[in-house]
Amino acid sequence: MTNTNNSAADVSFYVCPQCKGELAATGATLQCSACRHSYAVRQQIPDFILEDLTQSANPVLRQVKRLDLLAHIYESKFWYPVVLRLFAGQGLSFPRLINLVKEMVGPVNGLVLDVACGPGTFGRRIASPLRKIYGIDISWGMLEQGAAYARREGVTNMHFSRAQVETLPFRDAVFDAAICSGSLHLFQDPSRALAEIGRTLKSGAPLAIVTFTAGKSGLFRFSRILQRARESGGHVFSVSELEGLLSENGFEGCKSTVYGSLLACRTQKR
Repeated sequence: MTNTNNSAADVSFYVCPQCKGELAATGATLQCSACRHSYAVRQQIPDFILEDLTQSANPVLRQVKRLDLLAHIYESKFWYPVVLRLFAGQGLSFPRLINLVKEMVGPVNGLVLDVACGPGTFGRRIASPLRKIYGIDISWGMLEQGAAYARREGVTNMHFSRAQVETLPFRDAVFDAAICSGSLHLFQDPSRALAEIGRTLKSGAPLAIVTFTAGKSGLFRFSRILQRARESGGHVFSVSELEGLLSENGFEGCKSTVYGSLLACRTQKR
């Protein structure tokens, strides 16, 4: 079944993020048959986050409400073009970034994981009749906006759920590719995040990453801004650091390119 709503056929693809047990639809919830955890389905979007993120020890997660507010301008001229100009300079426009992610994913068909998908900025643009995208994010605002965009644009193979990268609601080795664009630097433990993404990927599956680096141009060439980002809970990777993390977590064949203070890396599951 290929529509933008998470229908019964779609939610059957998910498993319990806690124990990876099977889920049964009961009214407006999904219940795990093994550990008995129950997950709400709101506006046809499954919610696999049980904690109140605004009370999290992670300062990034505590700002989830800000992400909700950002959803309406995330794909407007007030966000990506401005962010790219500040961090990548003239070398990477928004259309070029979209094409870059498409190139890193390549011609792979099948199932694609879109980690911290926002409103499906990249997933919606690579979805096709032969490529089904499963996007996860912690922000309801982003997910609801993404579902609205998908309906309006007639995108038929983009599905959304609320989940955290550290506990993905998917079985082992099910995805043919993955995207992690604009988010790895926000995860509290990037190594754990990469390990969990890798768990869900098939051997040889590509992973497209776009994140921040301390380049020779862009905002992170300034030490004070770089320090402030790190003090706020963000990560700014060197090429060798990122490629080392990927190797440690089962990835190989890294191909990295730096655009100012942005780092794009194409790798694949070993």
